[in-house]
Amino acid sequence: MARVGILSLGLLLAGQLAAQSECSNDEDNLLSWLRANGGYAHIHVENVTVDALRGVVAATDVKEGDSLALLPDDLIIEMGTQRHSSAENAAVLLGKQTKDAQWHNRMSRYWDGLPGMNSGLLCRHLFTEHEAAMLQSESMKEEIEQDQEHLRQVFHGTAKWWETLLGLGPRASLVKELGVQHNVTLQAFAHAACLVGAYAFACQRGTWPFHYSAICLLPVMDMLNHRAGNASNAIVDQNKNGSYSCHAKRAIQAGEEVTQTYSQVTSRMDHSLLQYGFVEEHGEPLLAAVDSATGFEHEDDSLYGKHAHLTGPEELKRLQGILESLETTEEQDRALLTDARRRGDGREEDILRFRIQRKVALKQMIERLQRGLVMRQASSSARQEL
Repeated sequence: MARVGILSLGLLLAGQLAAQSECSNDEDNLLSWLRANGGYAHIHVENVTVDALRGVVAATDVKEGDSLALLPDDLIIEMGTQRHSSAENAAVLLGKQTKDAQWHNRMSRYWDGLPGMNSGLLCRHLFTEHEAAMLQSESMKEEIEQDQEHLRQVFHGTAKWWETLLGLGPRASLVKELGVQHNVTLQAFAHAACLVGAYAFACQRGTWPFHYSAICLLPVMDMLNHRAGNASNAIVDQNKNGSYSCHAKRAIQAGEEVTQTYSQVTSRMDHSLLQYGFVEEHGEPLLAAVDSATGFEHEDDSLYGKHAHLTGPEELKRLQGILESLETTEEQDRALLTDARRRGDGREEDILRFRIQRKVALKQMIERLQRGLVMRQASSSARQEL
């Protein structure tokens, strides 16, 4: 994307979303707030791309293993659990903000600098019908519709008690957390759920032997942009005392962007777009999960070289059929992307990047399977001649 400003959750007491500040002082204040509360950060926040993408850069030269930032345990924002959806966790967080004014005020520096509703954020909860149709994937469109219906259930608190008991409905609702008379709009709640889903971390809470898994927001740590695998240069880890540290995976020069790898979700472009709102561009992208016969369970396409049913003519024909069914060509999408950039439509840019990367991945896999079939046919002919 187009990551939007600082990657975190912009919410205010009573559930209203903060407007995004045009001033970089919010980011400076956040780092000062971290230091004043027992943490540290040897980083700056700057534009890291020509299109003004915000990111974190190292303030000084650091060696492999050096610590770039420390977040104390009491600044970690705990919400729900991994069993809860991002909409449910957003409801829990809004409830916590409303019920604990002292805590909310203490965290105000964090809220102040966060992206608001006009920031152009994109995820499964915020797709319009037109944007969902632009994906050129009925299965992705259906997934978006299901997630948005779930969000409405959490917002209105319409799940029946037995649905919740059987795990068929939301475990939390905004009505339960804030009461019937809350003043949060559905669009604002969708924005909150999107941010929670994109920027929260899985974390361990409690003390031994009573540890438990939770979903948390990590101020400052969530400012790092994503790079896949070895392309990232830092890692965020939880320490034994519950605090979090950001360490360099290799030497980083002063002024160089500091990045981390988010999760396995980012390995497939369709999941990355729906969950995080961006598509990382690669020269040799993996198949989208909606196109891969192996689905989302595998981080790469290596199974295509190991199983006969994935290298035969049937799979080749299936992938060719998908590519031929898409409404536009790669070349047409690239022209549309140029136009979207000219108009400054970041959300449309993200969708078009997905469409381009999806087509590139399909073409490359089709060519790979075609080469494999030719080689096997040539090998078979050679054996027959012998």
